[in-house]
Amino acid sequence: MSSPPPAANEPTQRVPFPAFPFVNTPGQTDIILRTSDGVDFYVQLAILSPVSPVFGTMFTLPQAEDSSQIYPVIDVQEASPALDRALRFFYPCTQLTADSLDELTEVIEILISKYDMQWLIPSVKKHLERYVTSDPITVYAYAYVHGWEDLGRAAAKETLKLPLRTPGENTPEVLRLIPADAYHKLLRYHYCCGVAARTTTADLGWISWPDSSTAEYRWFHCWRDSCAVYNSRGPIIVANETRAARQWFMDYFVGMGDILATTPAADIRDPAHPLLIRMIDRANECEVCRDRVSNHLRHFTALWVARIQTVIQEVEWKF
Repeated sequence: MSSPPPAANEPTQRVPFPAFPFVNTPGQTDIILRTSDGVDFYVQLAILSPVSPVFGTMFTLPQAEDSSQIYPVIDVQEASPALDRALRFFYPCTQLTADSLDELTEVIEILISKYDMQWLIPSVKKHLERYVTSDPITVYAYAYVHGWEDLGRAAAKETLKLPLRTPGENTPEVLRLIPADAYHKLLRYHYCCGVAARTTTADLGWISWPDSSTAEYRWFHCWRDSCAVYNSRGPIIVANETRAARQWFMDYFVGMGDILATTPAADIRDPAHPLLIRMIDRANECEVCRDRVSNHLRHFTALWVARIQTVIQEVEWKF
C-alpha cells in the first residue's frame, strides 16, 4: 500500500520528517505510517498494535514491497498535522498538541471513531471538559454522538447561559452530527429551565429577610413618598406579609425575569448589565434607599441565585 511514485514531469520533493519521536530512530522503529500528504511517521508496531484493534488488523495485512524502504509502509488517510496530533494523544514521551476544540474533535474522530481506541474515552472526556464553558453546544453534540451522558449533562447546563432558543444567522456545523430529536431535547430542557427560572420572580415565597444585623430590604421598606411604588402587580406577599415594592427594584426584578425565561442561567449580578445599572442609578435618587441598597442587593441576589439554581436542578434532563 505504498504511495505511487511521482510522474516523470513532476519534481521529486523530499517531505520533511515529523518531529520527535516519529523520526527514524534505529532500534525504535519497525514500521512507517505514510500520510495523505506524503509524510512518513516512523513508529513501533509494539506500541500501536495493542492500543487499537484497527491498527492490529492493519499490520497483519500483506503490504506491497518497496525496495527503497527499510521498514514496511502503511498508507493512512489522515494528513500529517492530524496524524501527529492523534499519535501524540497516547504515544510515549509525547503530549497532546491540539490547541483548539476543532483540532481536539478531529483527534477524537480519528482515535475513537476510526481506530476504535475505547480505552482513551476517559482521557478524551477530560480534554473536552475544558471547552464546556466556551462551546457547550459542540461538546453536547460530541457527547451525544458517543453516548457520554455525564458530559452531555454538563454541556446542557452550560447552554443555559446562552439565549439558545433565539435563532442565529448560521446553523452551527456541529449540529449536523446529531439527529433532530437530540437537539429538540436540548431545546426542551432549555425551555423548561427558563420557565422554572422565571417563576422565581412570580412566586416570592422563597424570599427571606436579612438577619438581625441588617434592616429589611430597603426596596420593601422605604417610607419616602417620592420613592415611587410599583403598581403593575399591586401589593406583593413576601414572607407572609404584604409589601409595596419600590418601582426601581421591581423594574429590575421583573425585567431580569424576562431575561431568565430565555437565558435561564443569566448572570443577574452582572455589574455591567443595563437593568442593574439603571436600578442602582434610580435607587441613588432616594435619600433613604441609597445608603443601604448595595449591601441589601448583595444579600438578596445571593439568595436569588441559589433559588434559581434550585429550581433548575429540579428540571429533568436526559439524552
